[in-house]
Amino acid sequence: MNKMKNQKGLMPILIIALIALVGLGGFFVFQTFLNKPAATPVPLKQKTQPKKTVMVKTRSKTPGIIKQVATAKAIDVKTSLPIQPTNKFTTKDKYVYLSLVLNNPTAGTRIDYVRYINGRYLDHKSVKLASPGMKALAFDWAAKTTANRPVGVYRVRTYTNGILEKRANYTVSKDTSLTFANLMETYYP
Repeated sequence: MNKMKNQKGLMPILIIALIALVGLGGFFVFQTFLNKPAATPVPLKQKTQPKKTVMVKTRSKTPGIIKQVATAKAIDVKTSLPIQPTNKFTTKDKYVYLSLVLNNPTAGTRIDYVRYINGRYLDHKSVKLASPGMKALAFDWAAKTTANRPVGVYRVRTYTNGILEKRANYTVSKDTSLTFANLMETYYP
């Protein structure tokens, strides 16, 4: 009976050892076969295509038709050349002229301007020359009778047949001449 008692006490130890052994074996199998690290992605080799040649468009050669550009407060009506050239105007100036000195253009040559104020598009105009050999051409911008000319920095770009030729800049500021009305505004706003 003593042997039975010893065997009964040994049985739970054997069962625990067997469970531990099965657990340890399962853990070993899990670590070895089932718990593989995730596969790291390998980039596929892509076929390299030859580099495409990109044509860079360069600026067209300047035709040289417009030799000189000037802004003015007055021009000679017969020659279109400036009488009072300036790049500073006031809001009260009635006209701003753009005078272009031309270099023997052919008939049908197109002369354009695009005008901007404070970096924003303002207006444009295009003229097709009817006769060859013109010496000068003028554009004018008249102030509206009901309003003053807007204050700002004006930029004018001139083109011959669509190709940029010359640039001109002028400014318009408030009229600062000493008149009775300006003095009254200064002291009695």
